[in-house]
Amino acid sequence: MKFGRFFLFRGVQLCVTTILVVALTFALLHIGAEPQLRERGDSEGIGFRRDLDPSTRAVAFEYLGLDRALFWETSRGTSSALSPFLESRFGRWLGRVWAFDLGVSTTYQRPVWDLLRERLPRSLLLDGSAVLLAFLLAVPAGLGLAHFPGHAIDRIVQWCLGILHALPEFWVASVVLSTGSVPLDGFHSRAVLARLREGSLSPWSWEAGMDLARHIAVPVLILTYGLLAYLVMQTRSSVLGILKSGHVRDAEARGESRMGIAMRHGLRGAAPRLVGLFALLVPGVLAGSVLVESMFGLPGMGLLLFDAAVQGDVPVVMGGTLVFALVTGVAMAASDVVVARLDPRVRLATS
Repeated sequence: MKFGRFFLFRGVQLCVTTILVVALTFALLHIGAEPQLRERGDSEGIGFRRDLDPSTRAVAFEYLGLDRALFWETSRGTSSALSPFLESRFGRWLGRVWAFDLGVSTTYQRPVWDLLRERLPRSLLLDGSAVLLAFLLAVPAGLGLAHFPGHAIDRIVQWCLGILHALPEFWVASVVLSTGSVPLDGFHSRAVLARLREGSLSPWSWEAGMDLARHIAVPVLILTYGLLAYLVMQTRSSVLGILKSGHVRDAEARGESRMGIAMRHGLRGAAPRLVGLFALLVPGVLAGSVLVESMFGLPGMGLLLFDAAVQGDVPVVMGGTLVFALVTGVAMAASDVVVARLDPRVRLATS
């Protein structure tokens, strides 16, 4: 029952947060673009000239929503309390989203849902690999540093991690690209991609998997190194805090080794905090994927949103913002559930 109320609360919170995020994005896009839309009228793929007759221009304006208020339309009757909102530009967009209609991309001339379904798994593969690699490297490193607090190796590693964390991703990516040793033909080479499309090569085959790994290895490492420094220090501080508790001193008095105590007690006590950090890292990784995908030519969500922003493709920008907001919200809700299962104190607080 406790978790039933918890899921209900998190679901409502996710919906409200997502609506607020997309509403802000919608407002910024339309406020910034409306003067150009009224001059060109092509934000939805309909172009019209200034010399068009008034009736044709009125039809185009109605399709674009330029004849309606942004969030509260009062000039079309009020059959219910929500009618002004539902008749507004944003209300009509939400109605189309409810019907799984995000419009048509003006850049690709394809439904936005099709583009998102095609690109999202690729970005999830890239971002998920970076987060997984960061945790696999950071947790053992943090445990090791907690085993040698204040030693020379601890200070040297912290100094190196600080430098690593300070390096901007775009600068590192630019240096790597300047070497000319990184493939820039997407997630697969042209030969492998052609065989995948004709069905002569399975995407689960060893050849396809190795080709994919070769193409995403460097982008994954660039997304990982910034996370690594932060996670190592957080793991170290969490484990050190656990090792100073009373039950750990009792374990030391029983003759247990310090590394064994760190593994058995420190890691278990730090697990809820590390799971919570996962949710906090998701927005940053998604934002970093926009930069990495655009620089390395990887056709994922990041490159799709970057191109849409440059081309003024409003439907794709809104659709991508909606998906990113949902992914972030789901990751945060999932981390809360896992933390509540790991820590009885959190589970009691949710009741």
